[in-house]
Amino acid sequence: MSIKSRLKKIKILDDIVICFKWRERRVSYGEENPDKTFFVIRRNAPTTGLFSFVTINLGWIQYALEKGYIPVVDMCNTKNTYLAEKEVGRKNAWEFYFEQPCGYSLSDIDHSRHVILSSIENPPNYPGHDMVQNENAYQMWKKLAGKYLILKEEHRVRIEELYMQMFEGKRVLGVLCRGTDYKNLKPSCHPVQPELSEIMEKATSVMETYCCDYLYLATEDDEYLQEFQKSFGEKLRFLHTMRYQNTGNENINLLGECMNGQTPESRGTDYLMTIGLLSKCQCLVAGSVGGTYGALLLNESYEYRYVYDLGLYP
Repeated sequence: MSIKSRLKKIKILDDIVICFKWRERRVSYGEENPDKTFFVIRRNAPTTGLFSFVTINLGWIQYALEKGYIPVVDMCNTKNTYLAEKEVGRKNAWEFYFEQPCGYSLSDIDHSRHVILSSIENPPNYPGHDMVQNENAYQMWKKLAGKYLILKEEHRVRIEELYMQMFEGKRVLGVLCRGTDYKNLKPSCHPVQPELSEIMEKATSVMETYCCDYLYLATEDDEYLQEFQKSFGEKLRFLHTMRYQNTGNENINLLGECMNGQTPESRGTDYLMTIGLLSKCQCLVAGSVGGTYGALLLNESYEYRYVYDLGLYP
Protein backbone atom coordinates (compact mmCIF):
# COMPACT_ATOMS: atom_id res chain seq x y z
CA MET A 1 0.00 0.00 0.00
CA SER A 2 1.35 3.43 -0.96
CA ILE A 3 2.04 6.17 1.62
CA LYS A 4 -0.77 8.23 0.06
CA SER A 5 -3.25 5.38 0.51
CA ARG A 6 -2.15 4.87 4.12
CA LEU A 7 -2.56 8.56 4.90
CA LYS A 8 -6.11 8.52 3.47
CA LYS A 9 -7.02 5.87 6.03
CA ILE A 10 -6.05 8.23 8.88
CA LYS A 11 -9.07 10.55 8.90
CA ILE A 12 -7.54 13.49 10.74
CA LEU A 13 -4.56 13.56 8.37
CA ASP A 14 -6.79 13.10 5.31
CA ASP A 15 -8.97 16.00 6.48
CA ILE A 16 -5.90 18.22 6.82
CA VAL A 17 -4.75 17.31 3.31
CA ILE A 18 -8.21 18.00 1.87
CA CYS A 19 -8.50 21.36 3.65
CA PHE A 20 -5.08 22.40 2.36
CA LYS A 21 -5.73 21.21 -1.20
CA TRP A 22 -9.12 22.95 -1.35
CA ARG A 23 -8.23 26.12 0.57
CA GLU A 24 -9.08 29.56 -0.79
CA ARG A 25 -6.08 30.77 -2.76
CA ARG A 26 -4.97 33.24 -5.40
CA VAL A 27 -3.72 32.10 -8.79
CA SER A 28 -2.80 33.79 -12.05
CA TYR A 29 -3.48 32.37 -15.49
CA GLY A 30 -2.03 35.15 -17.63
CA GLU A 31 -2.14 38.90 -18.14
CA GLU A 32 -5.73 39.47 -19.30
CA ASN A 33 -8.33 41.50 -17.33
CA PRO A 34 -5.76 43.18 -15.05
CA ASP A 35 -8.47 45.45 -13.62
CA LYS A 36 -10.71 42.56 -12.49
CA THR A 37 -10.52 39.90 -9.77
CA PHE A 38 -12.50 36.74 -10.48
CA PHE A 39 -13.75 34.46 -7.73
CA VAL A 40 -14.18 30.83 -8.83
CA ILE A 41 -16.85 29.04 -6.79
CA ARG A 42 -15.84 25.40 -6.28
CA ARG A 43 -17.39 22.49 -4.43
CA ASN A 44 -16.29 18.90 -3.96
CA ALA A 45 -19.73 17.29 -3.46
CA PRO A 46 -20.29 14.38 -5.85
CA THR A 47 -23.67 13.28 -4.42
CA THR A 48 -25.30 16.66 -3.73
CA GLY A 49 -28.61 17.77 -5.24
CA LEU A 50 -29.14 20.76 -7.52
CA PHE A 51 -30.66 23.15 -5.00
CA SER A 52 -27.97 22.44 -2.45
CA PHE A 53 -25.58 23.76 -5.11
CA VAL A 54 -27.91 26.72 -5.64
CA THR A 55 -27.97 27.75 -1.98
CA ILE A 56 -24.23 27.26 -1.36
CA ASN A 57 -23.32 29.00 -4.62
CA LEU A 58 -25.60 31.92 -3.82
CA GLY A 59 -23.81 32.30 -0.49
CA TRP A 60 -20.46 32.41 -2.26
CA ILE A 61 -21.84 34.89 -4.80
CA GLN A 62 -22.78 37.22 -1.96
CA TYR A 63 -19.32 36.74 -0.40
CA ALA A 64 -17.55 37.55 -3.68
CA LEU A 65 -19.64 40.62 -4.43
CA GLU A 66 -19.09 42.05 -0.95
CA LYS A 67 -15.33 41.82 -1.52
CA GLY A 68 -15.50 43.38 -4.98
CA TYR A 69 -14.79 40.12 -6.81
CA ILE A 70 -16.60 38.78 -9.90
CA PRO A 71 -18.11 35.35 -9.12
CA VAL A 72 -17.86 32.49 -11.62
CA VAL A 73 -19.46 29.13 -10.79
CA ASP A 74 -17.37 26.03 -11.48
CA MET A 75 -19.39 22.81 -11.65
CA CYS A 76 -17.00 21.52 -14.29
CA ASN A 77 -13.74 20.46 -12.67
CA THR A 78 -15.00 18.14 -9.93
CA LYS A 79 -17.43 15.25 -10.03
CA ASN A 80 -21.03 16.17 -9.35
CA THR A 81 -24.49 14.66 -9.71
CA TYR A 82 -25.19 16.33 -13.06
CA LEU A 83 -22.07 15.43 -15.04
CA ALA A 84 -21.41 12.08 -16.68
CA GLU A 85 -17.94 10.73 -15.99
CA LYS A 86 -16.66 11.73 -19.43
CA GLU A 87 -18.00 15.29 -19.01
CA VAL A 88 -15.95 16.15 -15.91
CA GLY A 89 -13.46 18.86 -16.87
CA ARG A 90 -15.26 19.45 -20.17
CA LYS A 91 -18.72 20.80 -19.35
CA ASN A 92 -19.96 23.13 -16.64
CA ALA A 93 -23.12 21.64 -15.11
CA TRP A 94 -24.16 25.03 -13.67
CA GLU A 95 -24.58 26.30 -17.22
CA PHE A 96 -26.98 23.46 -18.05
CA TYR A 97 -29.55 25.20 -15.86
CA PHE A 98 -28.50 28.75 -14.96
CA GLU A 99 -26.65 31.68 -16.42
CA GLN A 100 -23.33 32.65 -14.87
CA PRO A 101 -24.08 35.31 -12.23
CA CYS A 102 -22.08 38.12 -13.82
CA GLY A 103 -21.84 36.88 -17.41
CA TYR A 104 -18.28 35.51 -17.22
CA SER A 105 -17.63 31.81 -17.78
CA LEU A 106 -14.57 29.73 -16.89
CA SER A 107 -13.32 30.01 -20.47
CA ASP A 108 -13.52 33.81 -20.24
CA ILE A 109 -11.00 33.87 -17.39
CA ASP A 110 -8.58 31.27 -18.78
CA HIS A 111 -5.84 33.88 -19.18
CA SER A 112 -6.77 36.35 -16.42
CA ARG A 113 -4.21 37.86 -14.08
CA HIS A 114 -6.23 37.92 -10.85
CA VAL A 115 -8.19 34.79 -9.94
CA ILE A 116 -9.22 33.51 -6.51
CA LEU A 117 -10.25 29.88 -6.10
CA SER A 118 -12.83 29.45 -3.34
CA SER A 119 -12.51 27.07 -0.45
CA ILE A 120 -14.78 24.03 -0.66
CA GLU A 121 -16.03 24.78 2.84
CA ASN A 122 -19.46 26.36 3.08
CA PRO A 123 -19.51 30.16 2.74
CA PRO A 124 -19.98 32.28 5.89
CA ASN A 125 -23.66 32.78 5.06
CA TYR A 126 -26.01 31.09 2.62
CA PRO A 127 -29.80 30.70 2.21
CA GLY A 128 -31.46 27.74 3.85
CA HIS A 129 -33.44 27.12 7.00
CA ASP A 130 -32.84 30.76 8.00
CA MET A 131 -35.37 31.76 5.30
CA VAL A 132 -38.01 29.72 7.13
CA GLN A 133 -37.27 31.34 10.47
CA ASN A 134 -36.46 34.91 9.52
CA GLU A 135 -38.48 36.99 7.04
CA ASN A 136 -35.75 39.61 6.66
CA ALA A 137 -33.24 36.90 5.75
CA TYR A 138 -35.69 35.48 3.22
CA GLN A 139 -36.27 38.83 1.55
CA MET A 140 -32.52 39.53 1.42
CA TRP A 141 -31.72 36.19 -0.24
CA LYS A 142 -34.71 36.45 -2.55
CA LYS A 143 -33.53 39.87 -3.76
CA LEU A 144 -30.02 38.50 -4.39
CA ALA A 145 -31.44 35.48 -6.23
CA GLY A 146 -33.64 37.73 -8.37
CA LYS A 147 -30.50 39.39 -9.70
CA TYR A 148 -27.97 36.56 -9.83
CA LEU A 149 -29.91 33.25 -9.98
CA ILE A 150 -31.06 33.42 -13.59
CA LEU A 151 -32.64 30.41 -15.27
CA LYS A 152 -31.55 29.56 -18.78
CA GLU A 153 -34.15 30.95 -21.13
CA GLU A 154 -35.22 27.57 -22.51
CA HIS A 155 -35.98 26.34 -18.98
CA ARG A 156 -37.87 29.48 -18.01
CA VAL A 157 -40.04 29.16 -21.13
CA ARG A 158 -40.63 25.44 -20.57
CA ILE A 159 -41.75 26.00 -16.97
CA GLU A 160 -44.22 28.65 -18.16
CA GLU A 161 -45.58 26.28 -20.83
CA LEU A 162 -45.95 23.39 -18.39
CA TYR A 163 -47.73 25.57 -15.86
CA MET A 164 -50.31 26.71 -18.41
CA GLN A 165 -50.82 23.16 -19.72
CA MET A 166 -51.29 21.66 -16.28
CA PHE A 167 -53.30 24.34 -14.52
CA GLU A 168 -54.98 26.48 -17.22
CA GLY A 169 -54.92 29.62 -15.11
CA LYS A 170 -56.54 27.99 -12.05
CA ARG A 171 -55.45 28.47 -8.43
CA VAL A 172 -52.87 25.96 -7.20
CA LEU A 173 -51.45 24.83 -3.88
CA GLY A 174 -47.91 23.52 -4.23
CA VAL A 175 -46.79 20.83 -1.79
CA LEU A 176 -43.28 19.45 -1.38
CA CYS A 177 -42.74 16.18 0.51
CA ARG A 178 -39.22 14.79 0.89
CA GLY A 179 -39.11 11.06 1.63
CA THR A 180 -36.95 8.06 0.57
CA ASP A 181 -33.32 8.40 1.74
CA TYR A 182 -33.98 11.58 3.74
CA LYS A 183 -36.85 9.93 5.62
CA ASN A 184 -34.77 6.83 6.29
CA LEU A 185 -31.46 8.45 7.20
CA LYS A 186 -32.75 11.46 9.17
CA PRO A 187 -29.45 13.26 8.49
CA SER A 188 -27.95 14.85 11.57
CA CYS A 189 -28.31 18.64 11.89
CA HIS A 190 -30.77 18.75 8.97
CA PRO A 191 -34.38 19.96 9.37
CA VAL A 192 -36.91 17.43 10.66
CA GLN A 193 -39.56 16.58 8.06
CA PRO A 194 -43.30 16.45 8.85
CA GLU A 195 -45.18 13.17 8.88
CA LEU A 196 -47.09 12.44 5.68
CA SER A 197 -50.47 12.52 7.46
CA GLU A 198 -49.66 15.91 8.96
CA ILE A 199 -48.74 17.56 5.66
CA MET A 200 -51.77 16.06 3.89
CA GLU A 201 -54.09 17.42 6.60
CA LYS A 202 -52.47 20.85 6.29
CA ALA A 203 -52.81 20.74 2.50
CA THR A 204 -56.53 19.98 2.74
CA SER A 205 -57.05 22.96 5.05
CA VAL A 206 -55.07 25.38 2.86
CA MET A 207 -56.88 24.30 -0.31
CA GLU A 208 -60.21 25.09 1.32
CA THR A 209 -59.12 28.38 2.89
CA TYR A 210 -57.45 29.74 -0.25
CA CYS A 211 -59.91 28.27 -2.76
CA CYS A 212 -57.29 26.28 -4.66
CA ASP A 213 -58.54 24.23 -7.61
CA TYR A 214 -55.53 21.91 -7.80
CA LEU A 215 -52.81 20.50 -5.61
CA TYR A 216 -49.42 20.21 -7.30
CA LEU A 217 -47.18 17.64 -5.61
CA ALA A 218 -43.40 17.67 -5.75
CA THR A 219 -41.96 14.44 -4.32
CA GLU A 220 -39.41 11.81 -5.23
CA ASP A 221 -41.21 9.22 -3.08
CA ASP A 222 -43.61 6.97 -5.00
CA GLU A 223 -45.40 5.84 -1.84
CA TYR A 224 -46.14 9.46 -0.94
CA LEU A 225 -47.52 10.06 -4.43
CA GLN A 226 -49.85 7.09 -4.12
CA GLU A 227 -51.23 8.38 -0.82
CA PHE A 228 -51.88 11.83 -2.29
CA GLN A 229 -53.64 10.22 -5.27
CA LYS A 230 -55.98 8.37 -2.91
CA SER A 231 -56.83 11.55 -0.99
CA PHE A 232 -56.96 14.24 -3.70
CA GLY A 233 -57.95 12.29 -6.81
CA GLU A 234 -58.58 14.47 -9.87
CA LYS A 235 -57.45 17.60 -8.04
CA LEU A 236 -53.90 16.27 -7.90
CA ARG A 237 -51.29 17.29 -10.48
CA PHE A 238 -47.66 16.17 -10.73
CA LEU A 239 -44.89 15.74 -13.27
CA HIS A 240 -44.18 12.23 -14.54
CA THR A 241 -40.58 12.06 -13.37
CA MET A 242 -38.51 9.30 -11.79
CA ARG A 243 -39.69 8.28 -8.31
CA TYR A 244 -38.39 5.72 -5.87
CA GLN A 245 -39.56 3.08 -3.41
CA ASN A 246 -37.68 1.34 -0.62
CA THR A 247 -34.35 3.07 -1.24
CA GLY A 248 -33.10 2.17 2.23
CA ASN A 249 -30.01 4.22 3.01
CA GLU A 250 -29.04 4.73 -0.62
CA ASN A 251 -28.61 8.34 -1.74
CA ILE A 252 -31.22 8.95 -4.46
CA ASN A 253 -28.73 11.07 -6.41
CA LEU A 254 -26.79 7.87 -7.04
CA LEU A 255 -29.79 5.85 -8.24
CA GLY A 256 -31.24 5.35 -11.65
CA GLU A 257 -29.28 7.84 -13.71
CA CYS A 258 -29.18 5.42 -16.64
CA MET A 259 -32.82 4.31 -16.35
CA ASN A 260 -35.36 5.25 -18.99
CA GLY A 261 -32.65 6.70 -21.20
CA GLN A 262 -31.94 9.51 -18.75
CA THR A 263 -28.60 11.25 -18.39
CA PRO A 264 -27.35 13.11 -15.31
CA GLU A 265 -28.16 16.39 -17.09
CA SER A 266 -31.73 15.36 -17.94
CA ARG A 267 -32.38 14.23 -14.37
CA GLY A 268 -31.34 17.69 -13.23
CA THR A 269 -33.65 19.25 -15.82
CA ASP A 270 -36.57 17.19 -14.51
CA TYR A 271 -35.81 18.36 -10.98
CA LEU A 272 -35.56 21.97 -12.12
CA MET A 273 -38.95 21.70 -13.85
CA THR A 274 -40.45 20.18 -10.69
CA ILE A 275 -39.25 23.01 -8.46
CA GLY A 276 -39.86 25.67 -11.10
CA LEU A 277 -43.54 24.68 -11.19
CA LEU A 278 -43.65 24.69 -7.39
CA SER A 279 -42.34 28.26 -7.41
CA LYS A 280 -45.23 29.42 -9.60
CA CYS A 281 -48.08 28.17 -7.38
CA GLN A 282 -50.21 30.64 -5.45
CA CYS A 283 -49.71 28.80 -2.13
CA LEU A 284 -46.99 26.59 -0.68
CA VAL A 285 -46.90 23.90 2.01
CA ALA A 286 -43.57 22.11 2.36
CA GLY A 287 -40.92 20.56 4.52
CA SER A 288 -37.75 22.55 5.06
CA VAL A 289 -35.36 21.10 2.46
CA GLY A 290 -33.28 22.19 -0.54
CA GLY A 291 -36.08 22.00 -3.10
CA THR A 292 -38.25 24.20 -0.88
CA TYR A 293 -35.46 26.77 -0.59
CA GLY A 294 -35.17 26.72 -4.38
CA ALA A 295 -38.90 27.38 -4.80
CA LEU A 296 -38.74 30.23 -2.26
CA LEU A 297 -35.84 31.84 -4.12
CA LEU A 298 -37.45 31.49 -7.56
CA ASN A 299 -40.95 32.53 -6.50
CA GLU A 300 -42.20 36.04 -7.21
CA SER A 301 -44.70 36.21 -4.35
CA TYR A 302 -46.67 33.44 -2.68
CA GLU A 303 -50.08 34.47 -1.36
CA TYR A 304 -49.56 31.98 1.45
CA ARG A 305 -46.60 29.85 2.43
CA TYR A 306 -46.14 27.40 5.25
CA VAL A 307 -42.77 25.70 5.65
CA TYR A 308 -42.43 23.37 8.61
CA ASP A 309 -39.95 24.39 11.31
CA LEU A 310 -39.69 21.26 13.44
CA GLY A 311 -36.10 21.58 14.60
CA LEU A 312 -33.14 19.51 13.49
CA TYR A 313 -32.40 15.80 13.58
CA PRO A 314 -29.90 14.96 16.36
